[in-house]
Amino acid sequence: MKGLKMSFLLLFLSLFIIVVFVKNNPSQSKQTPQNDDLQNYAEEIGGKLQSSSFTKKVLEALRAEGYFPDSTIGYLVDSPDKQFISIYLHNSDKLDKASKDEIQIIINTVAKNNHFNSFIVDIQEIN
Repeated sequence: MKGLKMSFLLLFLSLFIIVVFVKNNPSQSKQTPQNDDLQNYAEEIGGKLQSSSFTKKVLEALRAEGYFPDSTIGYLVDSPDKQFISIYLHNSDKLDKASKDEIQIIINTVAKNNHFNSFIVDIQEIN
């Protein structure tokens, strides 16, 4: 009888701990159809970036125009209208507004030629 009481007590205690744990843990964010679409787009664009060698083409185009990009490029894709690309340039302390505009044009020309939407370009300077 004592063992049976102990078993029920342990079972009740286990259930109590599980309920408290589940209630206190933040629940997974619920996916809406819009979130699913954006996530699917981000995954799709990631695959296209890799399969098209987009990064390599951007680096080559920038180097052909006399810029010195680092081999690292960062991407952040929220939606088709919010695609960001970070370019890391060496010796970029001399960049003026016209140069930054030219880099934007170079990148978006490569994007258009590879069937991508335009990117918002963020230039990071490496000294």
